Amino acid sequence: MKKDSVNSETKITAKSGFFILLSLAISLVITLFGAWLKGTSGFNGFLKFNRDWQNVYNGVLFSSWLPVIFMLVYAGLIQAKPKTAKTARALSLVYSAILLLCTAAGFFYVSSVAVASTSGLAPISILPAGNSLEDRSLYAKKYEPLLRIGISSDPMYGDPDAAKTERTATLQNMKAQKYDAVFILGNLSHFGLDTEAYREAADEISEIMEGQPVRFVMGGRDALINNRYRFARNFCGNDKEPFYRIDAGPVHLIVLNLLYDTAEFTAKQKDWLIKQLENIQQTDTTIVLCHSYMAASGTKTSTGKIAADSTDILGRVSPILEKYHVDLVVSGRNHFMEYLEKHDVSYAVVGTLGAPLEKNITYFSPYSKWIDNTHYGWLEVEVYTDFFIMTFYSSDGQVIGQLSKDTVIE
Repeated sequence: MKKDSVNSETKITAKSGFFILLSLAISLVITLFGAWLKGTSGFNGFLKFNRDWQNVYNGVLFSSWLPVIFMLVYAGLIQAKPKTAKTARALSLVYSAILLLCTAAGFFYVSSVAVASTSGLAPISILPAGNSLEDRSLYAKKYEPLLRIGISSDPMYGDPDAAKTERTATLQNMKAQKYDAVFILGNLSHFGLDTEAYREAADEISEIMEGQPVRFVMGGRDALINNRYRFARNFCGNDKEPFYRIDAGPVHLIVLNLLYDTAEFTAKQKDWLIKQLENIQQTDTTIVLCHSYMAASGTKTSTGKIAADSTDILGRVSPILEKYHVDLVVSGRNHFMEYLEKHDVSYAVVGTLGAPLEKNITYFSPYSKWIDNTHYGWLEVEVYTDFFIMTFYSSDGQVIGQLSKDTVIE
C-alpha cells in the first residue's frame, strides 16, 4: 500500500513537472517574440514616446507568464486541493493555447509585411540615390543657385486629425516652385501597416507632383511594424539601405536612418557616414537629411519624456557632423518649424506637412534661433557657390522666415 502511494506521488510530481516545463516553454516563446518585435526598426523608439502602446506591450509580456503561475498553483495544490489544482491547470492550458495562437498569427502577419507587395499604388517620380541631380557648377554664375530643393515632413496620411487641406496646399505650392527635388522626411503614414493610408498618399502625391522628382525618407511610424522593406520597395526605389547619398556636383545630400534615436545608427551606418564625409571637399556644401531631430525644442510626451534635443543623437552623431563641417541638418518628427545653430552646424526642423501642430511647446532648446508652431508648410533650401539660403513657407506659399548662411569651411 505504501509502495502504491509512493508511486502515485511520483507520478503526480512527474506530471506537475511536465506541465510546469510546458508552460515555461510557451511563456519563453512569447517573450522571445516580444523581444524580436522590439528589435524591429522603430518599434522600441515608438514605445519610448507612446505610453499607451508601452503599457499594452508590457501588459502582454507580463500576462505571458500567467500560465507558469497557474501551473505552479496546480503543482502546489494537486494533493491538498485537487479540484482547485485542476482548475488552475485548465486555465493555464487554455490561456497558453490562446497566447500561442495569437503569437503565431502575429508573427506570421508581421513577418509577411517584409515580403508583401502593395499593388496598385499610383506612380511617383522617385528621385534615385547617387549622382542623380544636375551639376550646375559647370556653368552657373556666382549668384545663380547650384541646387533648389523643397523639404517637409510628417504628412501623416491615415491620421483622422491630420490637416488635409493644409497638406494638399503645401504640396501644390511646393510643386509650383519647380524645385530640382522635393524631400518628404518621414511619417508618410500614421502607421506603417496601414496600406490604405499609403494608397491615399500615393494617389495625392502622384497627382500633385506629376513630373516632379520626389524623395521619401523613412520615419519611425513608417517602419511600424517590420515595415521597413515594404516602405523601401514602394517609396524609395527599393534601395538596399535606408541611408544613402545624393549628389549635385559640389552639393551633397546625406540621408541618414534616424527614426527616434540612435537605435538604427549601427556601426555599419556610422562607418559609411564617416567615409562619405571624408571624401567630400571642404569647399563643397553638405546637407544631412533625416527623420528624427538632433537639436530641437519640443513638448512632453505621454511617457513623461520631452521630445526635444536628443542627447543620444547629439552625443553620437552631431560630433561627426561637426568634425567634418557639415553645413545643414534638416529633419522632421516634431510638428513645427524651427531653426537652430550648434557649433557652426545649422539645424532645421520642419515636421509641418499635415500632422497636428504642437501648440504647447514646453522646452525651448538653447540652440534655437527661430521657431514657429502656428503654420503648416515647408522649407526651401537654395545652395550657391559659397552660401545657402533657407526660406520657411506657410502652406499658402507665404514667406514666414528667411536667412542665409555661408558655407562652413575650415
